[in-house]
Amino acid sequence: MESLGPPQAPPAPTISRKALLLAFEKAGFVQPVLAFVLDLAIFLGGVALVLVDAGLVWKILGSLLATAGIVRLFLIGHDACHGAFFKSRLLNDIVGRIAFLPSMTAFSLWDVGHNVAHHGFNNLKGRDQVWAPFSKEEFDALPRSRKVLERIYRSGAGWGLYYFLELWWKKLYFATKRQIGASRAKYHWDSALVTVAMVAWIAVVVGVALQTDQNVWLLLALGVVLPFALWNVVMGFVVFVHHTHPSIAWFQQRHEWQRYRAYLTATVVRYRSLTAQHHGAQRASPESAYSHVPVATRPASFE
Repeated sequence: MESLGPPQAPPAPTISRKALLLAFEKAGFVQPVLAFVLDLAIFLGGVALVLVDAGLVWKILGSLLATAGIVRLFLIGHDACHGAFFKSRLLNDIVGRIAFLPSMTAFSLWDVGHNVAHHGFNNLKGRDQVWAPFSKEEFDALPRSRKVLERIYRSGAGWGLYYFLELWWKKLYFATKRQIGASRAKYHWDSALVTVAMVAWIAVVVGVALQTDQNVWLLLALGVVLPFALWNVVMGFVVFVHHTHPSIAWFQQRHEWQRYRAYLTATVVRYRSLTAQHHGAQRASPESAYSHVPVATRPASFE
């Protein structure tokens, strides 16, 4: 059998590609800038709250606020990497790189992994590598240690570990040619930029701790480690529910993948009151930012 999971019929679009492109063209300049400044303020405000010489509860609150800022800034970086946050490619490249820094994501590596591999070949094994399923024979052939790790990854408790090890560490930070199939100078430069930001973030936290006579390890834990760890959990959960619904078919052969138009498939995933859709609209038009699509169309076409 060439597909993993039941074949899907072509999705019934609820919004046309033209409407998506028109929504993208309305991106403007002021609204995106304000959104970027607000989300950056949320992140920096959270870190500042951790650094203030106050009670532990305030520091934990600051850590959670910083995590929210990381998530929101990443969404901006995601849209900018799609070329959808601003009309200007230069602004998308600049703001996208800055927005990705708190999540320690190299902009060009995200571009090749997400825009090229995922949106270009979603659900095609060997090209889309995020949460790719195993057949029974493939899983049985894995070493015992890898089987244990895969079970941890898919247990719920391991979503963050999966994103950190399998995606961020291997593919989004100084990724090797062996991992992503190519090597470009911009991948190294963007990874170096992330490293500089990471070192600067840690240096500020340590410096404030020493200047205010606070516990260095506590501030590092709440001001750097916990927000980054929680970000990995959030992102691990998001990519898990977007790739593992039983109704999503994965394909071994490209001609089967093309036949069923798997590159346009979407699925609804429900976790109690949460409804999340695999981003079908961005598959039809990757240059469509979530924030720019009419709200009435989102439940049927976006995550």
